[in-house]
Amino acid sequence: MRWSLFKFVAVFILTLTTTAFCQIRNLDFTGGGARAEGMGKAFLGISDDISAVSWNPAGLYVHNKPMLGISYGLFMPRGNYAYRGTTLDQTGSFNKISYIGFLSSLRIKGHHFVGAISYSKALDEFFSTAFDSSFTYINPFGSENNAWYREASEYSGGPYQLCIGFGTRIYKNISFGFSTNIYTGKYFSEASSYLALENMVTGDSYNQEIFYEENISVIDTTRFSGVNFTLGFKYNTDKIEAGLVFKTPYDLKVTTDESIYFITMYNGKVKPNWTDTVYNDDVLQKFEIPLIVGLGGGYHLNENLLLAMDMEYRPYQGQKIKQRTDYSIKPGGEKEETYVETDPLWQDVFTLRMGAEYKWHTGFELFPVVPLRLGFAYLPLSSSEIKLDTITIRDTLYQITTTSKTTFYNFSAGLGVHWTQIYLDLAYTYSTNDYKNYILGNNQVLENRYHHLNLTFTGYF
Repeated sequence: MRWSLFKFVAVFILTLTTTAFCQIRNLDFTGGGARAEGMGKAFLGISDDISAVSWNPAGLYVHNKPMLGISYGLFMPRGNYAYRGTTLDQTGSFNKISYIGFLSSLRIKGHHFVGAISYSKALDEFFSTAFDSSFTYINPFGSENNAWYREASEYSGGPYQLCIGFGTRIYKNISFGFSTNIYTGKYFSEASSYLALENMVTGDSYNQEIFYEENISVIDTTRFSGVNFTLGFKYNTDKIEAGLVFKTPYDLKVTTDESIYFITMYNGKVKPNWTDTVYNDDVLQKFEIPLIVGLGGGYHLNENLLLAMDMEYRPYQGQKIKQRTDYSIKPGGEKEETYVETDPLWQDVFTLRMGAEYKWHTGFELFPVVPLRLGFAYLPLSSSEIKLDTITIRDTLYQITTTSKTTFYNFSAGLGVHWTQIYLDLAYTYSTNDYKNYILGNNQVLENRYHHLNLTFTGYF
């Protein structure tokens, strides 16, 4: 199959807008629940509700009754994607149950323990773009001709985390918690492009003018897997709450099955030697996720007003991406795998989250307690630079270098209604970030604006 420059760049862009961008974002795992989201996810130091096992399991200790929680999330991405003067707008929405949790207390030899299990969406993922344009170009014979270009892409899904843990008091006002975190889930993506050129010159010995059409489709399914552990400590007084969390390092496995379809037509007829289908199945990458340290605190100005702040340090520098290049089954069933390591030149990340909660005691029996919340989060994702091998396209050398950097700024608000045994909490988050990726001497820019609604029901038994 003969590769054109357009064909190479189109496939490179389409795969970046689906797979690579997702994988970079997926390095940021946080817990669930509308209360935490409404406070900007500043929740490591004050974790004490149904979602505590996914934040700081040491906060589970305060519960004496069984509790069940369910969250429903609605995710709406907006903004645009720009590359080489082309702009695509994001559309669509993605909604489903995003959190289910259960906790219960028990006593072991007279000592109070609280066990919990939760299944939560680690990240909401939905991306959809569509672009349609027409332009003119001059062919080698010097005539001005019409051209059309369309591009569309969409992916949905993302990783989930299953947390199983417990919390208990270890000394006076100090509690300890431990959880096992199992990462799973997948996303499906589909991207396509269409180029049509009127009176294009074939470039062969006949130099014919033809109506040229080129279709490229990329379809892939990506699966996530990995396991790590959370160790949490919490200190509680009437005025001050503080939490310390360690998340152990692990390899996040990302396995992709990908199909790429090329169809080229001359004057409405398929060009066989320029048409092909490429399958890349069971492509495995391992992302080295480092030890993550989080510190959080809360201060009660009075019995109704709580201020909270979290800080997290994620030392990504020096972590590698391992790409499986070959594997075989030896006699006896033993699997032998070969990997190539890439240093993406990630940088260390320091995140900051802040939030406030005011409990309004209304005096009305129908709405006895209405919590009001505000939050802000600064979440830089690790920047990277990857230099790929030099390639030759139509006798021209290209050194493919990609660099990327993105920072999330989250603004959130929330409210709820709390009765004696039932809590309803609603949170809204507005996220903004500009993702930049430098490819083949051109900037690929994603200006993202996300809207997220989270409704959580919590019931005591």
